[in-house]
Amino acid sequence: MKTVRIIISLTAIVVALLIYASLERFWIQVNRFTILTSQAQSNSTGLKLLQISDLHLQHFGWYERHVLRRINEHQPDVVVITGDFIKKREFLEDTNSVSSRDAFSAVKLFVRGIHAPLGIYACRGNNDITD
Repeated sequence: MKTVRIIISLTAIVVALLIYASLERFWIQVNRFTILTSQAQSNSTGLKLLQISDLHLQHFGWYERHVLRRINEHQPDVVVITGDFIKKREFLEDTNSVSSRDAFSAVKLFVRGIHAPLGIYACRGNNDITD
């Protein structure tokens, strides 16, 4: 009986982890902050900066278009992408593979789809650097 409970518990844990791993990428968190400075003018509308990270792109499909819509809905002046553009580091090691070309194409399409009149700025993350 104890063995059955252990197997059921382990199965429940594995199922929960699989569900989390499947749904985590769909979790888009939006936090709004207002930063006041002594140089801000009372009639200024301010600067809208949007930061996004951990895109982990492998292809460009409905989900990526959904994220782009969410970004552009906020009408940012500036977008900052803080790393992890691609899904796997291996894509950097063999840039001629079909998967690698698809991932880089997805990054290009994604960045081109962002509307930010004052620019898009980015830095690489740990997935974007080879050892």
